[in-house]
Amino acid sequence: MIVVGNGLLAKEFKKISISKDIVVFASGVSNSKEYEQEPFDREELLLRETIMKYKNKKILYFSTCSISQSSKSPYIEHNIKMENIIIESGVSYYVFRLPQVIGIVDNNTLVSFIVRSSYLNNSLTIQNNAYRNLIDIEDVVRIVKEIILCSTCASVTFNISASSYISVLNLTKKIKGILNSDSLITEVYGGENYKIDNSRLKEYLSDDDIIFTESYPFNLLDKYTSKLVNNFKENWSN
Repeated sequence: MIVVGNGLLAKEFKKISISKDIVVFASGVSNSKEYEQEPFDREELLLRETIMKYKNKKILYFSTCSISQSSKSPYIEHNIKMENIIIESGVSYYVFRLPQVIGIVDNNTLVSFIVRSSYLNNSLTIQNNAYRNLIDIEDVVRIVKEIILCSTCASVTFNISASSYISVLNLTKKIKGILNSDSLITEVYGGENYKIDNSRLKEYLSDDDIIFTESYPFNLLDKYTSKLVNNFKENWSN
């Protein structure tokens, strides 16, 4: 198995082996708030080069579940374009659409940003109608591996997501509680709560899998909040 990339997804997939015929493309734009064209162009060039180089292998690409929402940001439009490039190239592929992936990172993705801001007691502005679907990086790897090993389809596009959603407001309050943070929360009108169809996962996972439980997003925050703070501290000390 070949892994292209150096971020969270790439590092986790480099730890496992699935098939020598698969190329894991894990070098996409991670910032959903990105508006500059250069990062999008850089990913597109690398994807096209990867497809040409490994046209006899199966390309595994990570897209976003936010394609399901009504408003389309440059990030979403970019992911739609990348999916189409893969499909139209004629290669065999897996496109896995992911929600908010949680792991040990030091960047400005949602949970990482809120943990850091809460730890520093920085004020936060939260949209009152914004909801997120969270998934553990370890569950992403586990589920992807299961689908690949069991799937008989030549090319598939798949949503991988939990069944429970959490409001960004409750997410922030949960993190603040874990950290005993005094950061000020200002609520503003806005946000979206779109639904993700993850019904196909039950073809590969048991009905009692942890990603289908109601408490799943809160358990992830319990698992990762302190770990993220320790990671921030380590990076700051360096």
